[in-house]
Amino acid sequence: MVSTLPSPQNFSEIRLQNCLEKSLQFLAVQGQQGFAEAAHRMLFPQTQGFTSPQEEHQGDIFARALIADTLWDLREHFGEVWQPLIEQETNYLLSGQRQTGVGGWGYFPHLPELPPDADDLAQIMQVLLRSQRQDEVKNTCELPLAVLLKDNYYPDGSFETWIIPKNNRTPEQQLQDEWARLAWGTGPDPDVMANLLYALVLYDVERFSQVIEKGVTYLENQQKADGSWQSSWYHGPFYGTYVCLRLLALVRPLSPSLARGVNFLVGSQREDSGWGIEAVTDPLSTALALLGLAFAYPEGKTLIHKDFIFQALSYLQECQQSDQSWPSCRFIRMELGRASGNIRAILFYGSRTITTAFVIKALLAWQRVG
Repeated sequence: MVSTLPSPQNFSEIRLQNCLEKSLQFLAVQGQQGFAEAAHRMLFPQTQGFTSPQEEHQGDIFARALIADTLWDLREHFGEVWQPLIEQETNYLLSGQRQTGVGGWGYFPHLPELPPDADDLAQIMQVLLRSQRQDEVKNTCELPLAVLLKDNYYPDGSFETWIIPKNNRTPEQQLQDEWARLAWGTGPDPDVMANLLYALVLYDVERFSQVIEKGVTYLENQQKADGSWQSSWYHGPFYGTYVCLRLLALVRPLSPSLARGVNFLVGSQREDSGWGIEAVTDPLSTALALLGLAFAYPEGKTLIHKDFIFQALSYLQECQQSDQSWPSCRFIRMELGRASGNIRAILFYGSRTITTAFVIKALLAWQRVG
């Protein structure tokens, strides 16, 4: 699979172009293998109360929806050469829809105790909408969306992550509600909300205008003092900040929260020109920070000095591995004991393919710097 970028203007752009073009082959090979490397595998033992006869479960729906979003970026830059892989992934996502209850998608699709959730729903909606498959959105997403915004919605504009009807529950839905309250945790998650609200803007901004406006106001009020947003399900502040900035830039571009979020990202760049969590700079945090800045300035990237961005892009180029991917970094964060407030352990998920997909997305967003 061959893709060609526009001709570079200088030596820095030549280096970054080479970096990007090499990574595309890695992504194409992973696609031929069904993106197996991106799958999240976990044990859910019957001794801990889980009812599935299969104790090891695999979750790859959300990961492959994220990857499909990057494939669409590649499609827009390089043309139809990426279309077959997009079709493969879109059809795979549709095949993972739950066939019971309200439908929708779950992170571990065959784990009875885990409900369908708003984050998977949002990401798949975005892929379907980019694929011009509005009929599929109506057929597969309307019911879980209606239940989410009716039974799991609060007066302040927030909503739950889990999609569980309040009334007339099936035995499976009752089981899911019990596990949400006792294990998974309940209450609004800003990172999930921002992703779902963004999908609603793309889907039908007029129809969902009240939900979007109230939700955005809620998210503005959830911004931390340093300008970031906390993520419930993602490691560190950069994913949550990216998805909130992406939403604000689209819906409320004059929001003071947008400027505070940008200031957080600019101010947290490290001496090595990347971003990271705790003491470690890493390519995933760097890519997410660059994406947050790119969405914050969709028409005016020259507001950020180009040397600032080139230094960050150069850091990513230096992190590229011999197989042309970027290393697995902690991405998903699962707190055991979250529901009770007594965190006894934290589990993490990451993959080379996920890191690479986000880096490619960031490189494409900033391939031409002012």
